[in-house]
Amino acid sequence: MKTLREKYIAGLTARGFKEVKRTSKWVVFEHHILPSGDFYYVGKSGSLRTGTTIATSIPVSQRYKDQLIAIAAGIM
Repeated sequence: MKTLREKYIAGLTARGFKEVKRTSKWVVFEHHILPSGDFYYVGKSGSLRTGTTIATSIPVSQRYKDQLIAIAAGIM
């Protein structure tokens, strides 16, 4: 069984996002075709945030999280 973190990473990757950085707490993604300056941050415990920096980022909606999980599971 995949962890929540692994599901979010799989969903973002399937949507065309590319990992740009990995720290001890976060995996950072940016869309490689349409870079807008906004990043997605996937935390160790399965948190998912978006913004230009982690300090100014906001949590992603539950609806978007559910969509990523569905994409990772191959449902969408």
